[in-house]
Amino acid sequence: MKKIIIIAVLGIFSSCSENETDTEQTQQIEKPATEVDLTSEQLTVNDFTIGKPKLHPFSETVNVTGLIDLPPSHRHVISNYLAGYVKTIKVIPGDQVRKGQVLAVIEHQQIIALQERFIKAESEKEYLEQEYERLKKLFEENVVAKKDFIEAKSKFLTIEAQANSLKQQLRLINLSPKNVKTGNLSSSYVVLAPANGIISKINASTGEWVGNDKQLMTMVDPDHIHLELEVFAKDIHKIQEGQSVVFGLNGQGGHPYTAHIHRIGAEVMEDRRVLVHAHPYTDIENLTIGAYVDGKIMLDSDSLLALPSTSVTSLDEQTFALMVINSEDETTHFRQTPIEILKRSRDWIAIDQKWAGQAFLFNGSFDLIKEEEGGGHSH
Repeated sequence: MKKIIIIAVLGIFSSCSENETDTEQTQQIEKPATEVDLTSEQLTVNDFTIGKPKLHPFSETVNVTGLIDLPPSHRHVISNYLAGYVKTIKVIPGDQVRKGQVLAVIEHQQIIALQERFIKAESEKEYLEQEYERLKKLFEENVVAKKDFIEAKSKFLTIEAQANSLKQQLRLINLSPKNVKTGNLSSSYVVLAPANGIISKINASTGEWVGNDKQLMTMVDPDHIHLELEVFAKDIHKIQEGQSVVFGLNGQGGHPYTAHIHRIGAEVMEDRRVLVHAHPYTDIENLTIGAYVDGKIMLDSDSLLALPSTSVTSLDEQTFALMVINSEDETTHFRQTPIEILKRSRDWIAIDQKWAGQAFLFNGSFDLIKEEEGGGHSH
C-alpha cells in the first residue's frame, strides 16, 4: 500500500512539473498584443495592401446649400398679343423646342378685323401719298396755297403712321403684312417659340379664352444653368471668384459635379447669408431647374503627407495604424502604432512628416487591431 501511494505522489509532482514547463514555453512564443503577423498568402487572400504615405492635397472647405437656377434672360413667359380662343396647343411640359416652332394657335373674329383695318389704311395711304406728291409739286410751282399743301401732307403722314402701326401688330401675331395686303386673310394666328429651350409649364387649355394679359406657357433655356449658393456672412471673406465648388443634388449623397465661383453677392440677407453665383465647369445633363443642391467651396489647398482613411482605426479615443516592422520568411510583421491625424478629407488623413518612408497596412486594420478589452470602431 505504501508503495502505491509513493508512486501516485511522484506522478502528481511529475505532472505539475510538465504543466509549468508548457506554460513557460507558451509565454515565450506568445506575440505581444500590439503586434500582428501576416503571411504572404493571408495578404493575398484578404486583398490587404501595404504602402507608404504620400503627398495628398487637403483643402479647407466651406459648406453651402442652394439651388439650380437660370438668369432672367434665359427664362421665357409666352403670352398671346391679341385676345382670342385657344384653337390648339402643340406642346406639353418637357418638350424640347426650337426658336420659331409653333407652340399654339389662337383664333377670333377680331383678328380678321385687324387685317381689314390694315388693308383699308394701306389703301388710303396709297391715295393720300399720291395726293401729297401732286400738291407738293404744285406748291413748289406756286400753283396751290401753302395751306392746302400742309393739309395734304398731314393727312398722308397720319395714315402712314396708322398703317405702320397696324403692320407691326400683324407681325406681333406672326401674320405677314404682304400676304394680308393681297387679300389672304386668316381668322387665327400662331404663337411661336422665342428661343431654343424646354417647355416648363402650360397655363391654358384648348378652347379657353385668353386675354391680352394671359400667360399661355413658360419655357427655359438650359444652356446657361448656374448655381445660386448661400454662404454664411461669417465665411464670405474666405470666398473668391474662381474658387472650385463640388456639389450634388440634395439627398443624392456625394458631390459628383464641379463648378467655379463666378460672382459674389454684395448684400447680406435677413438670414445672415450672402448669395454666391457659380457656373458648372461643363454642361451637366439631368439637372432640374429649381432643384436644391448642397456642396463645398474649396479654399486654398496644402499638400500634406497622407494615408488612406482605411489605414486607421480608433480605439479608446486614440487612432492606430498597423506599421510594418519587418518582413522575413514570407511573413510580414506589423506593430499597432498610434497616429495623430492632422487633417481629414473624404478618403485621406494627413499625418506627421516623421512617418515619411514608413510602410503601413492600407486596409483591414479594423479587423486586425484588437483592444485589450475587445473591439473598436473604424473611421
